[in-house]
Amino acid sequence: MSPDARDPDKLKAQQREEWDAAASGWAKWWHVFERGASTVSERLCDRAALDTGWRVLDIATGMGEPALTAARRVGVAGRVLAVDQSAGMIAAARRRAQELGIMNAEFRVADAEHLELGEDGFNAALCRWGLMFMPDLEAVLAAVRRRLKPGGVFVTCVWGAPERVPMISLGGDEVRRIAGIPARRADALDPFRLSDSRLLVDAFERAGFQHLQVEKREVVFEFESPEVFTTFRREVSAPLRTLLARKPAAVGEAVVEAMTEAARRYAGGCGPLRLVNELVCVSGQAPG
Repeated sequence: MSPDARDPDKLKAQQREEWDAAASGWAKWWHVFERGASTVSERLCDRAALDTGWRVLDIATGMGEPALTAARRVGVAGRVLAVDQSAGMIAAARRRAQELGIMNAEFRVADAEHLELGEDGFNAALCRWGLMFMPDLEAVLAAVRRRLKPGGVFVTCVWGAPERVPMISLGGDEVRRIAGIPARRADALDPFRLSDSRLLVDAFERAGFQHLQVEKREVVFEFESPEVFTTFRREVSAPLRTLLARKPAAVGEAVVEAMTEAARRYAGGCGPLRLVNELVCVSGQAPG
């Protein structure tokens, strides 16, 4: 049994601490990230066929997406409730909503495995790049299904295989070698845990969802240079921040340089960096 499975409460506490620490980085880089990621939020809302006046639940909202996109779709007559276990990320999402003048989205700190919200009957639920990190995936899916009205739809996206997601995997093998980190386990709660869509589809089915659909898409992120990309990764990646904080300065510098050099090779030099990544979208309906 993996350490993740043995002590999920300890793992979630660690996740909260790391994401709280990364919230300031996400606030700084939000606009750069959303230039690419906004297309994913729009696609999730399209797949859910959101309509005016709908009530929508967003799981693991992070900095507030796709909640903010959904709030625009459902209009002032609709409502979006967005949850995340990180208080730091929820605070940042609230600030984003205020800055954008979005009044029909509410943000709460909540554990997605339990979703003790005091309400249900949502028309749709969304989750953008969140399910991979949930220790008890089936509990999350079951909790979401209970909160949906009959026939309500849940749409989520996860990352594809590591070799198809340079945004995250670029330079990873060299970083692990320098930092003395073992090769990733197949069951690790990391961004690639659900890259095999069959795992997610099976979990949807066990949770009672019907009419499942799977779609693979590309999302593109662009940075001014490899150096800018590395700075972005240092400031928003919760695991990388933790790694750099725990290693000697010389090791940290070598890790950063290895990531930057990998980005230079990918870009073919020191010019702009364009990263094409694969994601997998899965949707299902609650029994009607």
